[in-house]
Amino acid sequence: GASAGVQLEAAQAEAPAKLCLRFQSLMGSLLFACLGTQPDIAYAINHLGKYSANPSEDHLNRLFYVLRYLRGTSHYRLRYDGASNAGLAAYSDSDWAEDRDDRHSQTAFICLMANGAVSWASRRQPTVSLSSTEAEYKAASDTSRQIKWLRDFADELGDDMSASTPMYMDNHGAIFLSEHPEI
Repeated sequence: GASAGVQLEAAQAEAPAKLCLRFQSLMGSLLFACLGTQPDIAYAINHLGKYSANPSEDHLNRLFYVLRYLRGTSHYRLRYDGASNAGLAAYSDSDWAEDRDDRHSQTAFICLMANGAVSWASRRQPTVSLSSTEAEYKAASDTSRQIKWLRDFADELGDDMSASTPMYMDNHGAIFLSEHPEI
């Protein structure tokens, strides 16, 4: 959900127009922040976005929770450490079947360069995964495509991309499949 441990579900009744307008307006502003400078709210905003057509008061309260979080972390900044010589690295994760409405999983990744975030995403997987390994493998696939795009872009800019790019993930089954694709 929008905060740790929160499980959201679709509204049971049709939302009043005023609630919909308020939720959608706030969602648009937070989505703009999420896409541009706030990778830390990507999961919450993506997850809450699916309720935009018919939000409940609880969904709106979750958006207010995100606003309070942003106010409390307004001093956080994207920071790059050029002196570190840290190249491109990526982290990939998923939440297997956490959506109570349809059991779809969420994919999330973040790509770092010079120890700072340069690309991130959190999005719903289009198909239901039958295991945590499958959900994590799908997330790793999305992350790999983003790594490829970033490597090609950096190469076009003249960066030396001869070193491999590490991708970190936490599912042993997905790691095994990645290392042994013939299975």
